[in-house]
Amino acid sequence: MRRTLSLLSLLLVAALAAGAQEQSVAEAARKAREKRKDQPKATRVFTNDTIPTAGSKVSVVGTPAAPAAEGAQPEGAAGEAAPGTSAGSEEATWRKRFAEQDKKIEQAEKDLDILQRELSVQNVQYDPNPQVVMKEELYRTKINTLRKKVEDKQNEVKNLKQQRTDMEDELRKSGGNPGWARS
Repeated sequence: MRRTLSLLSLLLVAALAAGAQEQSVAEAARKAREKRKDQPKATRVFTNDTIPTAGSKVSVVGTPAAPAAEGAQPEGAAGEAAPGTSAGSEEATWRKRFAEQDKKIEQAEKDLDILQRELSVQNVQYDPNPQVVMKEELYRTKINTLRKKVEDKQNEVKNLKQQRTDMEDELRKSGGNPGWARS
């Protein structure tokens, strides 16, 4: 019986303390709200809807470009978005261009790897026909043809990588985000 009575008294004390704490939290919230009413409101609040876009007037460091004639094609690369287009579509255009270029580079590197493997096989492989072996030892037509293909494919990979570097420079000069070049 004593235990039950002491347990009930502890619960009563805990309930009263919780009620007092709730009142103090509510009172603190009311006081904070009253303080905010006394402070002057901000004159300009930026939200996603009120942030200036690329098409609106934005301060630019340096001399601004001359306005283009009406109906004229804007200067820049073919993939560059015209002023006034949304930044999202410009980003999508750049990302698409880089993805296509990366796909070309990847395919060219795979082709180069295959050609290099074929060349190494031809360097160590012997034909069972003695006439073909003697002819190949003299002229090495298959090996020379494969070497030429490997050199051409290496040049192609080098050119594709240079084109990608040029695209990155073009993106930087157009004022785009360098992150758009990453896949």
